[in-house]
Amino acid sequence: MIISKKSRKVYFYDNGVRNALIGDFKSLNLRQDVGALWENYVISERIKHNAYHQFYGKSYFWRTQQQQEIDYLAYRSFCRLKNSKCVSIG
Repeated sequence: MIISKKSRKVYFYDNGVRNALIGDFKSLNLRQDVGALWENYVISERIKHNAYHQFYGKSYFWRTQQQQEIDYLAYRSFCRLKNSKCVSIG
């Protein structure tokens, strides 16, 4: 389970666990939470992909005061080479 620190969003590595917790195993065409299932799937697969490739940057989601959202933002520190050394630029 992945919990965003500054928010109330919770993601599960497996949608089956999510479905078991809320007690809903209906077919997709009968569900009201298809968007939430899709969001959970995409975010969890992205996190798995990053872990497999050993990318341990920070990830966030963004919500405005008007409740508009960007579901996934990834931050990775970038650098430029200067005299064969990495100089951080972000």
